[in-house]
Amino acid sequence: MTQLTLFDAPPATTPIARHSDPITSHKAAERIQPTVNARQTQCLEVLREHGQPMTSNELAEACCNRFCSDLKVDPVQYAKKLDNFRKRADEIKRNPDLCVMLEEARDGGQLFRAKEQQLCREH
Repeated sequence: MTQLTLFDAPPATTPIARHSDPITSHKAAERIQPTVNARQTQCLEVLREHGQPMTSNELAEACCNRFCSDLKVDPVQYAKKLDNFRKRADEIKRNPDLCVMLEEARDGGQLFRAKEQQLCREH
């Protein structure tokens, strides 16, 4: 298993709050930003470990199975987590520094894979 570093953590690609949103929305966005970043990092970790191209739906399900298996007994909470992981998967998919979009599709979803990690070498 590859341990992600601080530099592997994907930044949120889309602002959570719009400039026109009220201050309360900006404060809420600040509070949830660490959770969004953590979910993106989990998605990237699962995608890299899988090693094969996936769709956003496949990645979201794999993340839920790995990180939320205790929620399977509550279908409502599981569905909410699945939707959240699907959004985070879409965000990392659109980040060209992290993922490569492929021409192929599966089950109506575009396939993508994690970019090869650059190894830092000391001189």
